[in-house]
Amino acid sequence: MPASNVTVNATFKAKQKYWIGINGDTRWDVTLDPPYQASGQASPGDKVTFTALPTQGNRITALTVRKSQGGDILSGVEYDSTSGKGSFIMPDYSVTIAGKIEAIPQGERTASEDRTETIKKETKVTVDESLLPGERKVDKPGSDGEVKTRYTATYNIKKAGLQEATAPADWPQDVVLALQNKKASNEIITAYNKVELSRTEPVAEEVRVGKSDDPIDKFVPTDEDKLIKNGETQELVKITNKKAGITPKILKRSPGGDKLEGATFTLHKMTDETYSKVDTSFGELTATSNEEGDVTFKDQAGNDIKLQKGHYILRAVSYTHLTLPTTPYV
Repeated sequence: MPASNVTVNATFKAKQKYWIGINGDTRWDVTLDPPYQASGQASPGDKVTFTALPTQGNRITALTVRKSQGGDILSGVEYDSTSGKGSFIMPDYSVTIAGKIEAIPQGERTASEDRTETIKKETKVTVDESLLPGERKVDKPGSDGEVKTRYTATYNIKKAGLQEATAPADWPQDVVLALQNKKASNEIITAYNKVELSRTEPVAEEVRVGKSDDPIDKFVPTDEDKLIKNGETQELVKITNKKAGITPKILKRSPGGDKLEGATFTLHKMTDETYSKVDTSFGELTATSNEEGDVTFKDQAGNDIKLQKGHYILRAVSYTHLTLPTTPYV
């Protein structure tokens, strides 16, 4: 800074804008979203969103954004024909939105089913020894997310050359059934399509809990007690039976000591110590943790089972992916 006053002059220049044109085909309707709808112009780098829908009896099979002078096709254009929503990043030249439109074949129609699925939030638990056992402090509240999806089937009148499409295996079965029930007796489904309408991501919850006073949580295993010694390798766990057998019981808890409900386990008896063949006479037992996190296996009569001498495999089939071969003996 000099020892005398100075004057700073600034020159402002309006941001350059370019035109957005639309192919004049009468078989579709294209509208730009605000703020571009009124002016039909955008600046380089703007994300331009639009809606392009065919008129009744027609469909859009392709959509492009081209340079108005020269016809070069712009890359990075997104368009979903099911929702009609599209977008592109405005370049430093005028563009035209163009589409390939065709008449829907006679006898073809579509039907849709919308579903909203919950995306469960993650709970990050930290053990805080300054808190009492069972005490829980929420430092950051969380919330579940959701995703809304539209599932669509295309129906055609049965005729030579048309084949029934295979229903997607990863779709919800109630959706597939609902769409198949909309099929007339003289129709087949020739295509399945789905589009994500909206998504809200879950927000993780951060929680501090007191150290559990449950005896099982105070148990400090030695190397001989550890089931997974290196974080990956599964080991055998040996259980000594009393003469009348033992009643296995599992307590399902989180790392912070919270009781976990809904964890499912299966129990199979094996023919020998190789654990290679299932003893079919024993059958399969299934048990799910209750609201206290307790898992108890019962027989068909509803009685707690007692394991006799033999070789058993216990598997956790939900919450964790862990297979624990167990070898009880008298």
